[in-house]
Order: sequence, then C-alpha cells, then structure tokens
Amino acid sequence: MHAVQVHEYLPVLGAVLGPDDTALLEDVHDPCGASVAEAEATLLDGANQRPQFSLRTLCRALTYVAHALGSYGLERALWDGFHMTFVTQLQQRHQTVCEALLLRHLLPKRSGGLAKPPPMGAPPKPTDGQHWVQFGGFWIQIDPRGRPMDDARYIVTPTVEARLQTVARMVAARRFPVLLQGPTSAGKTSMVERLARATGHRLVRINNHEHTDVQEYVGSFQPGASGQLEFCDGALTQAVRHGYWIVLDELNLAPSEVLEALNRLLDDNRELLLPET
Repeated sequence: MHAVQVHEYLPVLGAVLGPDDTALLEDVHDPCGASVAEAEATLLDGANQRPQFSLRTLCRALTYVAHALGSYGLERALWDGFHMTFVTQLQQRHQTVCEALLLRHLLPKRSGGLAKPPPMGAPPKPTDGQHWVQFGGFWIQIDPRGRPMDDARYIVTPTVEARLQTVARMVAARRFPVLLQGPTSAGKTSMVERLARATGHRLVRINNHEHTDVQEYVGSFQPGASGQLEFCDGALTQAVRHGYWIVLDELNLAPSEVLEALNRLLDDNRELLLPET
C-alpha cells in the first residue's frame, strides 16, 4: 500500500465507521500510510516473508473499531483494531517496532505508550439474553448453553498471558477467523480450550491429515431409520448451525479440496455452502 493521508480514506472510514464516528478521526495523522510503507519494507511475518497489507486489512481494522467503540472508546478501539490486523501477524521481535509505528502515526498523543492495561468500558448492551465476561482485558460473549469454568490446571505464565490477551482481542470481535501458527506443543490449542471453558463455549476439534475428506467437515448422505438416504451434518456444519467454536488442527496438512470448502466460510462472506443439499 502507498503512503496516503487520512482524507483519502474518508470514503472507507465513512462506510465502515459511519459519518459521526469518522469526524472523531480528524486528529489522527496518517493511520495507515507511513506505518504500512515502513512495515512492508523492513518487517517480517511469521512465515519469514514481507507482510502483505491491503485495503482489506484496513477495512477489517476499521470494522473492529466500529464494533468496539461503544465499549472501549475511540483510542482503545483504534489501537486494538490496528494491532489485531497489522501487528499480530509479524514475528515477535518485529511486533514492538510496528507498535511504535502505530503509536506515532495512529495515536500521536500517546506516542509515549498506552496505559497498561488500557481502560475498560462497560460491556456491550445485552440483547437476546446475551451476557459477557471480562477476559484478558476484553469483553467476551458467554454461551448461555454452557457453564463458564476456571481451569486451575492451566498455568498462566507472563508469555502465555500475553498470548491469551491477543487471542481474546480477536475473539472479542466475534467476526474474524483466527489463524494460530507455531511449533508443535507450543500451546496453541490449549489456549483456545482455556478461553472456551472460561466463556462456556463448546469446542469442536478436527485433526487434519493428508487423507482428510471434505465429507468429514460438511457431511454426507447416510441411510436413515426409514432406510432412505438422509444428509447427516459433518463436524463443521454442526458447529456452524449451533454456534460452536471449532479448532482445525494441522490445517496445513489438509487436502486442497478441504481448503476450498472453507474459503467462503473463512472469507468475509461467512457462509458455508452445502452443494449436496
């Protein structure tokens, strides 16, 4: 992305945030341009490649800002939204560099750093019986069908606490899929399990391998009680229908047809297409 000024993004800001909230960004100096140009030229992501930032990256950051404004305030929402989309994909040693860039260009009044922890606002307004719990400095929706539990066996070191906070920030958006990368036994799945227990969510886990079939995900026709063929939902379809959390373990080992079936769900469409039905 090329370095641009805030006024060049105003149509995007207005579409995502709304005209009233866009007016609050007049004091923000170049929220994306200079930071992105410098980050793309000097920093590396988790795959040891130059990060690829696009207009979609910006729109997702602003979508998070629009969602979080009411509960966290503008500065906190801006920081969390841009941190989630621009910083977390970078290598650990490069994240502090990008954070300094965001502070300098996104929140110039806070160039000395943000308060730790950032101030919390009220939880989102409850609708349809929804309730919220504070986890890692973020409001996470509780599943009313479950029972939140604190796992005393889970040891939270300072490093794990920081990573849990990063995952909680993404989950709080309630919109985007989360990709966790790291070596075997780094604690990726256990972090998600810890967060699911704390919020009462049921967690479905699929272990991928080179022979994983797409039917395991979406389902297939099977003989029913009457002897006729009936479509039975797969693990992914059940999770989508009922709002379960799902972990796709070792996704890099899944065949291409499985990844293609996931594209529409993990993209902004957020839909699962079942050609069989």
